[in-house]
Amino acid sequence: MKKLFFSIVTAMSVMMFCACTNDDLVTNDEGDDYVSVRFYVSGINISQTVTRANTLQDAFSKLDLVLYKANDDGSYTKYKECTQESSSSSFGVINLENVKCGTYKLVVLGHNDSDHPDMDDPTEIAFSRYVDLYGHTADITISKTTANNVEVPFVHKSAKIAFDFNGYIPDEVQKIQFTIDGASNVYNAITGYAAATSSRTAAVNVSPEQRTNGKITTFTYTFLTQDAVTEDNSYVNMTIAGLDATNNVIDPKTYNKVPLKIGYTTTFSGVFFDYSNVSFSFSVNSDWGDLGTVTL
Repeated sequence: MKKLFFSIVTAMSVMMFCACTNDDLVTNDEGDDYVSVRFYVSGINISQTVTRANTLQDAFSKLDLVLYKANDDGSYTKYKECTQESSSSSFGVINLENVKCGTYKLVVLGHNDSDHPDMDDPTEIAFSRYVDLYGHTADITISKTTANNVEVPFVHKSAKIAFDFNGYIPDEVQKIQFTIDGASNVYNAITGYAAATSSRTAAVNVSPEQRTNGKITTFTYTFLTQDAVTEDNSYVNMTIAGLDATNNVIDPKTYNKVPLKIGYTTTFSGVFFDYSNVSFSFSVNSDWGDLGTVTL
């Protein structure tokens, strides 16, 4: 497995500018202890099957960090929040000011969604797309007497599904449609798994170049309700079909109990539209979870 090494060069005296908010849930009583806390991304996993990532910005474009206070009823209340874009010169390093000493639930996410998700409830974080998510959740204690530099070791939080079609593509097929039963784009940061599952349908256009070369490659991501699902217990079913110019379905095929694992790629590969000799398979790529290092 390949290791990637990332370097983020930041001056300790430079303060990161980001959209930080304090919900004023804690009153600043006289005599209370408040400190500054520095969070830094220390490691991420990056897929080598899509593109080689040389910087943290290549892995994801958005960071979301929230400190929560745990309530007696098991719920969580957002205390401080900070978001960051990859365009920031200190991307991957977050400084929070005036944090009251105490114990918190820390949630940090890295992703490429079109916007930052609503983080009010850490058990139900909905993304607009099916994202390649990196994350870290931990209980942390902030105090006046300890060094408040918090390491954030990012790891994959989603499973990847890749498609590699070869062979003849009929002229009437204008799109390839994918329907996934059991997909999820809603994340529970407390458990590290999907908060809910549903059905997702998406279609990709067939380009003239793909038709000429007889090759279509694409991919998507999903959260899982557990670390892995096997061919025996998987709840994920996939239907793949061609669509004509008026979106009529052509030659649909369904694959039940698709095996998936967080941090791994399940690849559908083979000849799909060869009606005389249909050949199709899926496999799990165990090399996707290589851990890189961010050196500060």
